[in-house]
Amino acid sequence: QMICDHGGRFDPFFTGSGTTHFVAENLSYAKLKQLKSKQSMYVVSPDWITESVKAGKRQNESAFSILKVQYGIQRKYAFL
Repeated sequence: QMICDHGGRFDPFFTGSGTTHFVAENLSYAKLKQLKSKQSMYVVSPDWITESVKAGKRQNESAFSILKVQYGIQRKYAFL
């Protein structure tokens, strides 16, 4: 609800079409492989949403990247 209330769009199922951010607390290797086949996007924790709303503006995704924490890879992962 918070995403929609602040101008975003939420898709409960990942389709990859037009997706700019994938929000998750954890990411399995299988999901990482699925995301790699789709497109370039940010993979961030839910805190990115709440902190962006609290600040009143979009926060830097790199501070909320779960890929760096889990896999030690770039903050924005180029899936192309």
